[in-house]
Amino acid sequence: YKALIRGGLALTFCAALGISFLLRPGADLWSLRATMLFYGLGLGFANTPLIIAVQSSVPWNQRGVATASTMFSRSIGGTLAVGILGGVLAAALAAGGAPPGAVDKLLGPERSFLPAALVRSLSGVLQGGMEGIFQAVAVIAFAGFAASLLFPSIRIASRAPTANEAPPP
Repeated sequence: YKALIRGGLALTFCAALGISFLLRPGADLWSLRATMLFYGLGLGFANTPLIIAVQSSVPWNQRGVATASTMFSRSIGGTLAVGILGGVLAAALAAGGAPPGAVDKLLGPERSFLPAALVRSLSGVLQGGMEGIFQAVAVIAFAGFAASLLFPSIRIASRAPTANEAPPP
């Protein structure tokens, strides 16, 4: 399982780094989409083996608790990351001089009513903020990959023990 976890997290890191470099004005959208595909593939390759590793590291009667704790921690981590990175984006927009509510108009149907100079200015500020967010995501992905290098070897049980036999060691 470690090869899938490490490979998946390495792919996630490389894709996140690639996304941070591809977020430039005039970037090819197909390259960005392909890189996002690899980001998702990396997470997909890593997530299932991570759950299996957690489940295999506890006794059979504690697998439900271990799985639920893992999923809860993943949800909390995602919530914190979205909140913090959203704050980083808001700070970048404020530092770039974006008037309150202007970015909402830029991203919504009201964009056509904004002056062209404001659209260019806001687009540049938004692009800079998103670039910083994806750089932070790349750092987080690298930390996940680095942590995977420290994973111990765990024997994965192939089936649940019957009532007459002891659980696997």
